Amino acid sequence: MVDVSAQLRRLVERLSRKWDATGRLTSKRAEVQSLLGLYRDVLVILDRITSEGLPATAFMDDYMRRQPQRSDAADLAAARTFIARLAVDVKSLYHWTYAIEDFLAHSSVMGQVDLSELNRISIFRHKLMVHHGRTPMRRGGQVATSAQTWGPDPENFRLMTHPILRGASVWRNRSTGAWRGHRQRMARLNAFVPGLKAEGNLWEKTDLIYRYFNRLPSTERPWVRNQLFGTVGLRSDPPVVVALALLEALKDYKRSRRL
Repeated sequence: MVDVSAQLRRLVERLSRKWDATGRLTSKRAEVQSLLGLYRDVLVILDRITSEGLPATAFMDDYMRRQPQRSDAADLAAARTFIARLAVDVKSLYHWTYAIEDFLAHSSVMGQVDLSELNRISIFRHKLMVHHGRTPMRRGGQVATSAQTWGPDPENFRLMTHPILRGASVWRNRSTGAWRGHRQRMARLNAFVPGLKAEGNLWEKTDLIYRYFNRLPSTERPWVRNQLFGTVGLRSDPPVVVALALLEALKDYKRSRRL
């Protein structure tokens, strides 16, 4: 995560030295400056994730594996605060990722920059952050958890939005809509998602489908995005996955615009 964040910072700084310099404000310069402004906001978010949030998960991971000590009290309290902030920072990262995705989709490089990974990442934002109230989960009276998970690497921090208060019944209950055959329909995706057929845990199956969403046929994507994910929820991507996608998008933009 630190390495990806550092690469992104170096690229933003290198482009900023050239395109933020005093000069005639052409349409190209205005576009580049606007995009770099969004990326600088992302760097602020990533700085707090790497300096506060992820070290806190590493401390908590160590704390839960050993005998607690009296001297842990202050560090434990700080770690809980930082992890709470980390959850908000990850949500912020999703919002800014969509802002960049939307900017690039309506920029001069429209159709030239591959936005497929940013599109996939933004499913979590669209379905389980911004438009959560429109999902089958909410229409069925279910509540998405606000839990976090990480491991085996503490950097693998993820937000979890499964309605786990209902447990496995979400896959069977008529009120959620899952009774219409989600489990059976998932089997149609085995040919497109590595490891899906062998995975027995339904929550893990959903996570695999999210990670390999871009491999799915276009005919299956609306059901997966709107019904499956909207019914049983998702786990977010680790911050490093989002940061890497943003880095690759900026590199692609740089190549396309010959900056």
